Parts: sequence; structure tokens; C-alpha cells
Amino acid sequence: MGTATQVNSLNKDLNGVPKTYDGAARWSTLGALADPLSASGVAIVPEINPDMAVAVLALVAIATQHRKRVRAARGPVLHL
Repeated sequence: MGTATQVNSLNKDLNGVPKTYDGAARWSTLGALADPLSASGVAIVPEINPDMAVAVLALVAIATQHRKRVRAARGPVLHL
């Protein structure tokens, strides 16, 4: 999607990149890239990879079960 105030130019959409820009330069160097925004103008927050979320939850569950087993093997703790 692109918009411009002139039919022959996307200059304004590229954050004011001058007419004689360096074609070998990266767009971020030229200032043409910005943080992604939604259509309503709200910054987009990247979502966590579902596989990573499952892996983290599995590790927490394993660690919790291991801790319970270690405590059960030790027996009750006597406080003096």
C-alpha cells in the first residue's frame, strides 16, 4: 500500500528520502523504515512463538514435578 500527494512520487511515504538518495544504502540508514503500526496507529507488539510458549510451560511443569519429588524423598523438615 502506498500513498503520495503527487502522482509520480512516493517520496513522502518513504519518510522524506531525497530524490538523489544512495541506492546502495539500506532503507533504515535513509530513514525510510519506522516501527510497525496497526491501521489504528497503535504500535504492534510481536507475539511469542507458540512452540516457545509450549516449551517454557513444559520446562516449568518438569521443574515443579522434580522439586516435589526431591522434597518428598527428603521427608518432613523438622524446625527446632
